[in-house]
Amino acid sequence: MNGGACGPKRAARADGHDVPPPEAGVTGIVDGLRRASWLTPERVRAHARTVAIVGWLALAALLATSHGGVDLLGRPIGTDFSSFYAAGTLARAGQPAGAYDWPLLRSVEQSIFGAGTPFYSWAYPPFALMPMALLAGLPYLLALAVFVGLTFVAFWVVVRRMVPPGPEALWAFVGFPAIFVNAAHGQNGFLSTALLGAGLMLLERRPVAAGVAFGLLAFKPQLALLVPVALAFERRWSTIAAAAATVAVLLGAALLAYGPSPWSGFFQAAALSRQAILEQGGTGFHKLQSVLAAVRLLGGPSTLAWVLQAAASIAALAVVAWLWRGRATPAVKGAALVAGGLLATPFLNVYDLVLLALPLALLAPRANGPAPLPWERLVLLAAWLLPFVAVAAAGGAMLPLTPLVLVALLWLCWRRAAR
Repeated sequence: MNGGACGPKRAARADGHDVPPPEAGVTGIVDGLRRASWLTPERVRAHARTVAIVGWLALAALLATSHGGVDLLGRPIGTDFSSFYAAGTLARAGQPAGAYDWPLLRSVEQSIFGAGTPFYSWAYPPFALMPMALLAGLPYLLALAVFVGLTFVAFWVVVRRMVPPGPEALWAFVGFPAIFVNAAHGQNGFLSTALLGAGLMLLERRPVAAGVAFGLLAFKPQLALLVPVALAFERRWSTIAAAAATVAVLLGAALLAYGPSPWSGFFQAAALSRQAILEQGGTGFHKLQSVLAAVRLLGGPSTLAWVLQAAASIAALAVVAWLWRGRATPAVKGAALVAGGLLATPFLNVYDLVLLALPLALLAPRANGPAPLPWERLVLLAAWLLPFVAVAAAGGAMLPLTPLVLVALLWLCWRRAAR
């Protein structure tokens, strides 16, 4: 036997130098990911600029190759916005309850886009019909442009105030993949992000205005599940009162405009959506981004999926309550509220991930500083890329990434507060 020293042997290369053992290479890779020092401002700017250019060109190509508001696959341009427009058309014609009558809504969509168009349902509260009725008075593509354009401006104004200075941060914001996902769907992710972000920004200086912004989120309440909890733990009673008053005004306006008849249809449509989408996976579990959908995607039964979703919701609530009750910075509190709210809801679509712009903007300044937390930059990079890869990873590789990234963001907020 050779009586050499103990330890991993090194293979000799032809030039006489030793080759490091494999363990050193693996350790180096892990350490590189943990610190992510390779994620320089120059690389962020270059890659984000590329994504922005490709994304805007793709949207332009989608529009240029369409005919009569329908793309090459027979889908309406703006896909989901077709149901917004059809629901507004019914409300404008004096049939607001018809927006929740899915056979009737389908017939309106087919009359606008052709008999072969896929069906897109409407399940928003009746007060959301009022702006849609106004937009339905415009030609479809113009209505889509107005809706996406105005909500994007609101999104830009709010999030731009949070983004740290510097061209790399601006390009990371402009090239955020969720922007193109939401625009392609004609969805309301820009609006929900603008409202939640405005509420967070106004909370200290103008608590009543913050409550109004939070209250307007009632059109999509599943994205604001933890907002009342956070506000209660900080004893923001004036904000809570303003939010409640805003919701009451919305309800009253809908009753005055349409009467009580749409509400029974709304609750029936909500129940049908729950059954068709959350229980049966009618739109595909790979397209949903919640813990519940992840369990169903991986073959778990419905009962287990709901139990694990409830556990995730309770855990998110506990973390948010702890942070908002303590002395964490407003940036950490806001980031945790958004990430925790996304984790807590069972109904989460990929276009809702536009909301990740808020924790990215709030957490980025510290991550780009001289002493970021371990894994911090990698977690933020994963959150930035997530809207682009989430559906493909879930559908192609059976890998639901969104719950993992949201848990990582909450962990990051907890680490910052603990430090």
